[in-house]
Amino acid sequence: MRKKPSDNLFDQIDQMFSKKRTGKEKRMYIIIGAVVAVFLIYTLFLSPYAQCVSGYVNYHSDERYSHKTNSEIKARAKIHCKALGR
Repeated sequence: MRKKPSDNLFDQIDQMFSKKRTGKEKRMYIIIGAVVAVFLIYTLFLSPYAQCVSGYVNYHSDERYSHKTNSEIKARAKIHCKALGR
């Protein structure tokens, strides 16, 4: 005998997520998670733009530029790297 669909939204969500997952679904979620993780890592750390900003900040954060704060240096780095097209 099938359960009658509940009118309560929380019960419907609970029924939807409480079913057993098959191996294919788990694999699909792992693959989707890996693709999203690779995209975020590339965008935030490995892209030429991110490397340009990081290098600019490292180069200009010496003692001779101590009158500028890190946020000012990072803002100038973003402008510089955007102008270079990286």
